[in-house]
Amino acid sequence: MTLKESKIQKIFKYMDKLEEWLLVSGFSVVIVIVFAQVVLRYVFHNALPWVEELARYVFIYLTWIGADRAVRDDKHIKLTFLENKTYSKYLKPVVTLICLITFVLLSYYGMELMERLRSNVQMSPTLHLPMWYFYFAVPLGGILMSIRYTYKLIYSDLPMLRKAR
Repeated sequence: MTLKESKIQKIFKYMDKLEEWLLVSGFSVVIVIVFAQVVLRYVFHNALPWVEELARYVFIYLTWIGADRAVRDDKHIKLTFLENKTYSKYLKPVVTLICLITFVLLSYYGMELMERLRSNVQMSPTLHLPMWYFYFAVPLGGILMSIRYTYKLIYSDLPMLRKAR
Protein backbone atom coordinates (compact mmCIF):
# COMPACT_ATOMS: atom_id res chain seq x y z
CA MET A 1 0.00 0.00 0.00
CA THR A 2 1.40 3.37 -1.01
CA LEU A 3 1.40 6.48 1.13
CA LYS A 4 -1.30 7.97 -1.10
CA GLU A 5 -3.54 4.93 -0.59
CA SER A 6 -3.05 5.00 3.19
CA LYS A 7 -4.02 8.70 3.30
CA ILE A 8 -7.12 7.97 1.23
CA GLN A 9 -8.01 5.08 3.54
CA LYS A 10 -7.60 7.40 6.52
CA ILE A 11 -10.02 9.88 4.93
CA PHE A 12 -12.53 7.09 4.36
CA LYS A 13 -12.10 5.94 7.95
CA TYR A 14 -13.03 9.44 9.18
CA MET A 15 -15.90 9.54 6.69
CA ASP A 16 -17.15 6.19 8.06
CA LYS A 17 -17.01 7.46 11.64
CA LEU A 18 -18.82 10.68 10.73
CA GLU A 19 -21.53 8.73 8.89
CA GLU A 20 -21.94 6.35 11.81
CA TRP A 21 -22.24 9.26 14.22
CA LEU A 22 -24.79 11.01 11.96
CA LEU A 23 -26.85 7.84 11.57
CA VAL A 24 -26.91 7.08 15.30
CA SER A 25 -27.60 10.71 16.23
CA GLY A 26 -30.27 11.09 13.56
CA PHE A 27 -32.12 7.93 14.52
CA SER A 28 -31.89 8.93 18.19
CA VAL A 29 -33.39 12.34 17.43
CA VAL A 30 -36.22 10.78 15.41
CA ILE A 31 -37.00 8.24 18.13
CA VAL A 32 -36.96 10.82 20.94
CA ILE A 33 -39.08 13.46 19.19
CA VAL A 34 -41.62 10.97 17.83
CA PHE A 35 -41.94 9.31 21.26
CA ALA A 36 -42.39 12.73 22.86
CA GLN A 37 -45.01 13.58 20.24
CA VAL A 38 -46.95 10.38 20.99
CA VAL A 39 -46.88 11.10 24.72
CA LEU A 40 -47.92 14.73 24.21
CA ARG A 41 -50.73 13.80 21.83
CA TYR A 42 -52.27 10.85 23.69
CA VAL A 43 -51.51 11.69 27.31
CA PHE A 44 -51.72 15.49 27.33
CA HIS A 45 -53.97 15.90 24.24
CA ASN A 46 -51.63 18.53 22.88
CA ALA A 47 -49.24 17.91 19.98
CA LEU A 48 -46.36 19.93 18.60
CA PRO A 49 -46.99 20.84 14.95
CA TRP A 50 -43.38 20.58 13.76
CA VAL A 51 -42.41 17.10 15.03
CA GLU A 52 -43.71 15.02 12.11
CA GLU A 53 -42.12 17.36 9.59
CA LEU A 54 -38.74 17.36 11.34
CA ALA A 55 -38.81 13.57 11.72
CA ARG A 56 -39.63 13.20 8.01
CA TYR A 57 -36.77 15.45 6.90
CA VAL A 58 -34.24 13.88 9.26
CA PHE A 59 -35.33 10.47 8.00
CA ILE A 60 -34.73 11.59 4.39
CA TYR A 61 -31.14 12.48 5.27
CA LEU A 62 -30.74 9.20 7.14
CA THR A 63 -31.94 7.31 4.06
CA TRP A 64 -29.31 8.88 1.81
CA ILE A 65 -26.50 8.50 4.35
CA GLY A 66 -27.61 4.90 4.93
CA ALA A 67 -27.55 4.28 1.17
CA ASP A 68 -23.93 5.42 1.15
CA ARG A 69 -23.27 3.03 4.00
CA ALA A 70 -24.81 0.23 1.91
CA VAL A 71 -22.40 1.07 -0.92
CA ARG A 72 -19.50 0.85 1.51
CA ASP A 73 -20.62 -2.56 2.75
CA ASP A 74 -21.62 -3.76 -0.76
CA LYS A 75 -25.19 -4.36 0.41
CA HIS A 76 -27.12 -2.70 -2.39
CA ILE A 77 -29.69 -4.71 -4.33
CA LYS A 78 -28.03 -6.49 -7.22
CA LEU A 79 -28.64 -9.23 -9.71
CA THR A 80 -26.67 -12.06 -8.13
CA PHE A 81 -27.38 -14.54 -10.90
CA LEU A 82 -25.05 -12.47 -13.10
CA GLU A 83 -22.22 -12.89 -10.63
CA ASN A 84 -21.12 -16.40 -11.45
CA LYS A 85 -17.48 -17.29 -10.97
CA THR A 86 -16.55 -17.01 -14.63
CA TYR A 87 -17.78 -13.52 -15.41
CA SER A 88 -17.80 -11.74 -12.05
CA LYS A 89 -14.26 -10.38 -12.33
CA TYR A 90 -15.12 -8.79 -15.68
CA LEU A 91 -18.63 -7.73 -14.76
CA LYS A 92 -17.88 -6.03 -11.42
CA PRO A 93 -15.98 -3.03 -12.89
CA VAL A 94 -18.75 -2.52 -15.47
CA VAL A 95 -21.47 -2.61 -12.80
CA THR A 96 -19.45 -0.26 -10.58
CA LEU A 97 -18.96 2.15 -13.49
CA ILE A 98 -22.69 2.12 -14.28
CA CYS A 99 -23.47 2.83 -10.60
CA LEU A 100 -20.88 5.63 -10.56
CA ILE A 101 -22.39 7.27 -13.66
CA THR A 102 -25.88 6.92 -12.18
CA PHE A 103 -24.93 8.65 -8.93
CA VAL A 104 -22.94 11.39 -10.67
CA LEU A 105 -26.08 12.15 -12.72
CA LEU A 106 -28.22 11.99 -9.57
CA SER A 107 -25.88 14.49 -7.89
CA TYR A 108 -25.95 16.82 -10.87
CA TYR A 109 -29.72 16.84 -11.31
CA GLY A 110 -30.26 16.94 -7.55
CA MET A 111 -28.14 20.11 -7.40
CA GLU A 112 -30.17 21.60 -10.26
CA LEU A 113 -33.41 20.87 -8.40
CA MET A 114 -31.99 22.30 -5.20
CA GLU A 115 -30.88 25.49 -6.98
CA ARG A 116 -34.34 25.89 -8.49
CA LEU A 117 -35.85 25.63 -5.01
CA ARG A 118 -33.33 28.15 -3.66
CA SER A 119 -34.34 30.69 -6.26
CA ASN A 120 -38.06 30.16 -5.52
CA VAL A 121 -37.50 30.49 -1.76
CA GLN A 122 -40.08 27.82 -0.94
CA MET A 123 -40.42 27.31 2.82
CA SER A 124 -41.40 24.23 4.81
CA PRO A 125 -44.91 24.46 6.30
CA THR A 126 -44.24 24.18 10.04
CA LEU A 127 -40.48 24.56 10.49
CA HIS A 128 -40.40 27.64 8.22
CA LEU A 129 -37.01 26.65 6.80
CA PRO A 130 -36.08 26.86 3.13
CA MET A 131 -37.02 23.62 1.36
CA TRP A 132 -33.67 23.42 -0.39
CA TYR A 133 -32.13 22.46 2.98
CA PHE A 134 -34.08 19.22 2.79
CA TYR A 135 -33.65 18.66 -0.95
CA PHE A 136 -29.89 18.93 -0.43
CA ALA A 137 -30.05 15.35 0.89
CA VAL A 138 -30.40 14.05 -2.69
CA PRO A 139 -27.18 15.53 -4.15
CA LEU A 140 -25.37 14.88 -0.87
CA GLY A 141 -26.25 11.19 -1.04
CA GLY A 142 -25.32 11.10 -4.72
CA ILE A 143 -21.95 12.73 -4.06
CA LEU A 144 -21.17 10.38 -1.17
CA MET A 145 -22.07 7.31 -3.23
CA SER A 146 -20.11 8.64 -6.24
CA ILE A 147 -17.04 8.96 -4.02
CA ARG A 148 -17.49 5.40 -2.74
CA TYR A 149 -17.97 3.94 -6.23
CA THR A 150 -14.95 5.86 -7.56
CA TYR A 151 -12.84 4.44 -4.74
CA LYS A 152 -14.22 0.95 -5.33
CA LEU A 153 -13.53 1.15 -9.06
CA ILE A 154 -9.95 2.45 -8.70
CA TYR A 155 -8.75 0.50 -5.68
CA SER A 156 -10.78 -2.71 -5.83
CA ASP A 157 -12.39 -3.62 -9.15
CA LEU A 158 -9.72 -2.51 -11.65
CA PRO A 159 -6.76 -4.03 -9.73
CA MET A 160 -8.73 -7.29 -9.43
CA LEU A 161 -9.29 -7.22 -13.20
CA ARG A 162 -5.56 -6.64 -13.86
CA LYS A 163 -4.64 -9.60 -11.64
CA ALA A 164 -7.09 -11.85 -13.48
CA ARG A 165 -5.27 -11.37 -16.77
